[in-house]
Amino acid sequence: MIDSLIQSSTTTVENVLRHPLSDYTTLPEDIKTAILYGVAYLYENRDTADFDAMIKLMRAMLFSYRDEVF
Repeated sequence: MIDSLIQSSTTTVENVLRHPLSDYTTLPEDIKTAILYGVAYLYENRDTADFDAMIKLMRAMLFSYRDEVF
């Protein structure tokens, strides 16, 4: 279950960033923290998760790393 949550959180972070994590040679601590937050949130709220709220917080955490798309 934890492996699945890590994968889901990592994919969500990549979607928020709009680019893959493989673009980084060293993963910034903010991005690691966002992944861990996602894992913890999904685990603690596995029955009642509010994905919109989770993604909004991730966007705020990752704003400076996010690619703009026009």
